[in-house]
Amino acid sequence: MNTPRPTCSLLRAGRAVALALVTALALVAGPVQAEEVETNLTGDVLIVAVSPTAPAGTEAALQAMGVVVGASASISYRVESTTPPVPADGPLDLTYYEQAITAMTVQIGDYSMTRFLPEGFESLNLIQIGDNVFGVPPSDSMLLSTPATESSPQLHGAEPGWPTIAVSVFDFSGPNASNDDGVIQDALKYDFGNAVVGGVYGTVNISLDLNGGGPGGGGPGVGPGFCRKGQLLAASKLGRKALLCVAKRTQQPPEKDPLGEKQEACLDKVGDKFELQFGKTVFKTFKKGGTCFLNSLEADNLTTDLLDGMLALAAPVLADGDPDDKNDRVLRAKLLKAMAGQWAKDANAYAKDALKPSATKLAAALGKSSGKLEKQVAKAISAAEKKGIVYAGPDGPALVAAVREAVEGVVLAAGGAVPLSD
Repeated sequence: MNTPRPTCSLLRAGRAVALALVTALALVAGPVQAEEVETNLTGDVLIVAVSPTAPAGTEAALQAMGVVVGASASISYRVESTTPPVPADGPLDLTYYEQAITAMTVQIGDYSMTRFLPEGFESLNLIQIGDNVFGVPPSDSMLLSTPATESSPQLHGAEPGWPTIAVSVFDFSGPNASNDDGVIQDALKYDFGNAVVGGVYGTVNISLDLNGGGPGGGGPGVGPGFCRKGQLLAASKLGRKALLCVAKRTQQPPEKDPLGEKQEACLDKVGDKFELQFGKTVFKTFKKGGTCFLNSLEADNLTTDLLDGMLALAAPVLADGDPDDKNDRVLRAKLLKAMAGQWAKDANAYAKDALKPSATKLAAALGKSSGKLEKQVAKAISAAEKKGIVYAGPDGPALVAAVREAVEGVVLAAGGAVPLSD
């Protein structure tokens, strides 16, 4: 009935991708070319987060190299001034530059991360410029991100892929930091910012010494759960509405949307709203002095991954459907709507848990949403069977497990934790 997009990389990558999506910043030694502009920053380590899956001794090894809370950090990078912008769609007035970062290094004690550009993945070297976006007065922003290598394999080890390094800076006092959306910007003119280095085994968050004197408005700032809550709420809306887009087309006769163009337009609208909410969450967090495990650089990829993931969730339900049978269409639309409800409830439960963690309350909320979905699925299948419909797709427990796994992938990607599987 509906042809699914490629399988969602974010939702299916699970725990490894969750920490692989972190951000930071870096530089390599060598002569500076005429077209390159170099920037040097300093800061202090705010957070050292080592994953429970990291090899034994990882935290101790980092401490021995001087990677501890309060440690001084130096950050340097070079940008190629002649790099042209790349076309970008979406609701945010942002400009992107690929492969503009020619050198990056973050140094903390005896540990460092250095820019690395793997062949075939050049687009991961990215700069995002926001000139007069969001808020009153409008805000300026600059975010840089690139794959990297470690001087000592601690935060990523020998795992597939690469650790990531990036920097995020914001100006909330009006359009003072930037007068344009060019690739060359003076990071020191921005009010606040942070850098994050990390891989699958952990992350290090650094508060930058900028015009505003550090993160937020000079106060202690908000905790990491503040940003995660906002991003999970955005994902909650995207997942629910995306599945409803598919359900709407599924329930209609095939001639209403034969090529899926209306469904695609519906999904695009959902994606645009997600990007806007995601970006506003990042800006709001930084304005309050907090940090985000995922920053605005991930918005485009996350939108695509999440929308693909929703279609991948829907595919087994639609696999053997008969689009010419009204009763069959109604059944599968009901199942998709029930899945949309569980997605929203699960994501909202994790969002609430991000600010006020409670394993008991989280388990109760997840159990309630699972029970409701199973009842809805059983009722819909039973009603369809009375009308002669034979359904051979996934049952209630299978759909609960699929939705739950997908939501947990998003939680992990946003820097959260999920209950261990039995």
